[in-house]
Amino acid sequence: MANIGRLTTELIAKDRIVNISASNVLMNQSALSFDDFIVTKNFATVTYTGNGDTQDITTGISSVDFTQPNNGSGYYNKRVGSGFAVIADNTVDLITSSNDTSSVDNWTAGNDANISSDGTTLSVNADTTDYPKATEIISLDAGTYALSCNLGGTTPLFNISNDNGLDISISTSKLITFTIDDTVDCTISCTMNGTEDDDTATFSNLSILPLADNGDGSCVCNVSKVHIKGRSEATHNEVFDGLRGKGVCITTNDTRKEDAYDVLTAFNVNGISLSSTGGINADTETYIAYQTLYTHIKWGKTNQDKRYIEAYNPVTRETMIMYEMSSSAGNKLPTSIGVKSELVEIKNLATAEDWLVQTEGLADTEKLVLNTDAAKGAI
Repeated sequence: MANIGRLTTELIAKDRIVNISASNVLMNQSALSFDDFIVTKNFATVTYTGNGDTQDITTGISSVDFTQPNNGSGYYNKRVGSGFAVIADNTVDLITSSNDTSSVDNWTAGNDANISSDGTTLSVNADTTDYPKATEIISLDAGTYALSCNLGGTTPLFNISNDNGLDISISTSKLITFTIDDTVDCTISCTMNGTEDDDTATFSNLSILPLADNGDGSCVCNVSKVHIKGRSEATHNEVFDGLRGKGVCITTNDTRKEDAYDVLTAFNVNGISLSSTGGINADTETYIAYQTLYTHIKWGKTNQDKRYIEAYNPVTRETMIMYEMSSSAGNKLPTSIGVKSELVEIKNLATAEDWLVQTEGLADTEKLVLNTDAAKGAI
């Protein structure tokens, strides 16, 4: 079997997803009781008929979306920016779910501004050309934070500052990080950066959240991978998972990069939810869905200081890893399955490329391509 470090660095890309499995399922499982094997359903296959409307598909597997806060684990992976990157602006992106300071209320108008809020979006309206703004003061404990907000309207300027020298400005929607040494009040402001009367600047979904430890970390969290294929109609093989988040998919029969596809709308306590969009839920068409459970999350840095996030199942010895590229050979990607991997599938999330497959029996220099019917070839 090819060394996983070599396998994951000979094709260089921005972000990748890798699926790994091993057959030694029950090795070294002395810590697991008999009940663990009875009550935990690790894999499910179901057939269903599309209805052209929203519907829930029951699989018997309970899982969550790890990219959403309050998923029960205490952490979440806040994917933002182009390409739904595992890394946002080269910052650590694993965020604790507690102490959410998001707010668009309790703002004070200044500079001839009229402000309004619907609980999600704050609007700053200009009566003059005097760059009107709205401000709010919040108190933050010492620590490292991730800040994000969606900016809209007439080119707004978002700023957060304090008396200890913090002064950060944002003019485009993105996630940034900042550190506060001591508990201190911070002033956040939204300024309408235009020069026309009656224009409006807006921002929404403001989040100022404490970051998880920059080092290695882990948590117990059920996430799953869902593979859906049409039976009565020709469809792509669509793959969704809770590590990358609902609403995005990759396709095993195509080279396409990860795309937005709001068809799988939720991971539930007993399966998944689908939207009315055709493709995997067209009226009267039949489909088959496969769901695989991963019960633990681990994150950290590779030997080349590149970020990875892993979902794995210690019972089935399967793992799914989202990781950041390296521009140098020798980037080693850790796994938590505890045995030698026998099958590895890798897909570039940011660029249209073939699916790379290596399996036991292939030489280090050989590969299979999942999205074609070609025989083995050279890497």
